[in-house]
Amino acid sequence: MPRIFVRRGCVDTYDRLREVFASEPDVQILWDRREEERRASARRRQADSARQERDRRRTERRKPYPQTWLTLDFVVTD
Repeated sequence: MPRIFVRRGCVDTYDRLREVFASEPDVQILWDRREEERRASARRRQADSARQERDRRRTERRKPYPQTWLTLDFVVTD
């Protein structure tokens, strides 16, 4: 079932997507529920020297945000 997550606070985008996909019962339009960026809080946690010593990862494993999230305020998932 396709899900479309809309960036928090983008009411116009949410309303428009609900309108466009109203006739598609399998498509869900949902709000992004995150309140803060987890990546930023992870960086703050890594600032703790004890945390850095235990963390064996050397490279960033996360992918960049999809273009639709950055420019259109939504992302489509399966």
